[in-house]
This record gives sequence, structure tokens and C-alpha cells, in this order.
Amino acid sequence: MKRLGITITDKNLLKSDIKNLKKKLVDHGVLIIKKQKLNNKKLIKFSKLFGQPIVHNFSKTISKYPEIMTIIKEKKDKKMFGGLWHSDSTYLKKPPRYTILYPKVLPGKKLGGTKFACMINAYNNLDSKTKKFVEKIYVCNSSQTKLYNYRKVKENNKHKKEIIAYHNLVKKISKNNKALYYSPGHIKSLSVSSSKILKPKRNKYLITKIKSILFKRNNIFTHEWEKGDLVIWDNYRTLHCPINNFRNKKRAMLRISVR
Repeated sequence: MKRLGITITDKNLLKSDIKNLKKKLVDHGVLIIKKQKLNNKKLIKFSKLFGQPIVHNFSKTISKYPEIMTIIKEKKDKKMFGGLWHSDSTYLKKPPRYTILYPKVLPGKKLGGTKFACMINAYNNLDSKTKKFVEKIYVCNSSQTKLYNYRKVKENNKHKKEIIAYHNLVKKISKNNKALYYSPGHIKSLSVSSSKILKPKRNKYLITKIKSILFKRNNIFTHEWEKGDLVIWDNYRTLHCPINNFRNKKRAMLRISVR
């Protein structure tokens, strides 16, 4: 994959060449479109250019626009929703391909940014022996693992039953690209099937190796939010993590997941 993250300006967003935007996402994983002024209706209309918006299991939504999640860190909150590295909703059998995020309230300059890591580069940087091994591995993803503790009680209470999905650790993205489809915030275990879990030592060794490659400094792109930024990313190509580097300030974002 080319350099992770690309910034553009598009004055006529709803009339954009969607094939061109998707091509940029193929090449760069994360697309930042500057200086946008969008209401809820326009935000949903834009999201439908990419596919079908889904109604999320957790977090607060807007009553007339249930596809839009409101992700809010209030001044008194210490943790942030989704506050660990993850790919969105991998506990679903059909996770969203794209995520669209749009700021309503920002905590300040260079506060509350978002980090991204490239899962294609991570796969490409594995040695040939490990590549052959991970092709046979599945990841058991759960809605009640590490990220569970980064939601508010009322958010978790919206869907109390655990949601589990198995996905191949290696995802074929295109004819020429494969990615490590690995979400640290949702992983429950690695397995060779939907029932046989890897031995603890092997499981720990493989997870450590994957993380050491995923989170190398040169594999991470950080976006510092500004008013009017509309950011889209491909969940099959990238991981993301919000940066919780502010206190006693509010951060409010609108999010749409697209399948």
C-alpha cells in the first residue's frame, strides 16, 4: 500500500467521483477531506455513496438518524469510547468496510487526535514461514473483551448479550493485497477453527509478533483534527485508536459505519 493517509479538499462532496475516492482509500487507507460543512442529512447521503450504513449495537444515536452514532467524551470522563487499537465491530459476522467520522466539538489544537496503523504493511513485513502459518489461523472477536471497559454502562446495557464472530487472520483485500485482519480491542483468542484454540504459548508468541510489526513507528499515521474535517477509513486495511491526551474538555464526534 502507498503512504498511509491522504488529505484532499472537495467543495462538492455529494457530487464527488466515488470511484476516485474509493481508489484513494485503496491506495492510502485513510482519506481526510478538509473544510466540510455537513448536517445530519448530508452526512448520511454522503455515506450511502460508499455502501449501506448500519445501525450500531452500542453508543447513543440520533433519533431521526439512527445510522449516526454520537461519540462523546464529556469533561468529567476519563476514558474514551473505542479507546484502544481496533478495527470497527469485528465481533459482527459482517463488519463495516468503511467508517466515516465528523467532528462537532473538538478539545483543542493537537488534542484528541486519531492514530492509524496499516494492516497490509504488517502482513507484508511477516517472514515467509509466519505468513504460511497465519493463513490457517482464525481470530475469535467478541463485543465483551478489552473495549467493553471503554464504553459507558448505559452503552453496554443496550446490548448485554455477548456477540462473537470468527474471521480469518489474513484477509484478501484485492488481487495483489492481503492484510492482517487483527483487532486488539476485540480479540478473544486465536484458533485453527471455530472451536480449537491455539495453545497458550503459541497464542502469546504470535500475538506479540503481530503487535511488534503493526505498531512500528513507521507504520503509524496520526491525524490531528480540525474543524470541518471529514475522515473516512477502510477497516479492512487499517486499525485506529483515538488519542486521550486531554482532560476537562469535551470531544464530540459523529460516526457512520458503512457495510
